[in-house]
Amino acid sequence: NNIKTLENLSSQVIECLKSVFPNNQITPANIPSFLTSALNLIPLSHHDIDLHINVGQLSSLLFQHGFKLLEQKQNQKARDIFRALLLLNPHHTLATYNLACAEALLGNDSDALECLRKAVSLGYRDYHHMMKDDDLQRLRNSDQFNQIIADLMSIETTNNGCQWRKCNSSTVPTGACPFKPSSGCCGARPMCTPVPTSTIQNVTTPTSVGVHSPIPTAPVPSSSPLPTPVPPAPSAVSPKWTSELSILHEMGYFDDDLLITCLERTKGDIHQTILQLIDN
Repeated sequence: NNIKTLENLSSQVIECLKSVFPNNQITPANIPSFLTSALNLIPLSHHDIDLHINVGQLSSLLFQHGFKLLEQKQNQKARDIFRALLLLNPHHTLATYNLACAEALLGNDSDALECLRKAVSLGYRDYHHMMKDDDLQRLRNSDQFNQIIADLMSIETTNNGCQWRKCNSSTVPTGACPFKPSSGCCGARPMCTPVPTSTIQNVTTPTSVGVHSPIPTAPVPSSSPLPTPVPPAPSAVSPKWTSELSILHEMGYFDDDLLITCLERTKGDIHQTILQLIDN
């Protein structure tokens, strides 16, 4: 299962990168400038490269770049970046919401509404922002948009004024609810509730995924290798997650306390654990 999970993650990463590399060619000469700090492509021969990726940083850089493009009114490019990010992490709530904004700005009302509904299903709850977001102005007179707002208001009422979704505490990241817990609020931070950009940008543990991809026979410049993460001194680890921790250590994650917490929530599902670490 773990091998299959890593294969799926590698496939998601490759599809994501193909969508942002020029001509869908993943080569050292084609690395987009805004992604250089997250990627290291080492030529092995005229036909193969060794590709190392800091997955958490890749997710963060894509989100930052897409948001910057929206601010610059480069809406089509922003849409493409958020689509790429969702290939990497389909459960990224803010990327889904911002994709809705880009689609609305491009005049694609039905696609924008579909993305808004998906963002809500993933946990987006800030209907106050949604109602005043200029990017969504063209949608405000539609019945579908008003229904989304009504549904969110109903959720808030059901949760006794708390905008945070009811959640299964075994599947969500840790963190205190900013609202006073009540009978309708579990008091835990839901996986997909919007978080500050500063939190999204806080990526501290690199993840490397090795894959191979053809490169042109013409010489290409090599990149300086990314710094190799140095694991901390070994600590007492629960034997329950020994094999899973070994896999995560190989990928560059060394905070065992955080890893064990995530593994407990996901019941040892490596793929879901990695997605939580990316969002952390």
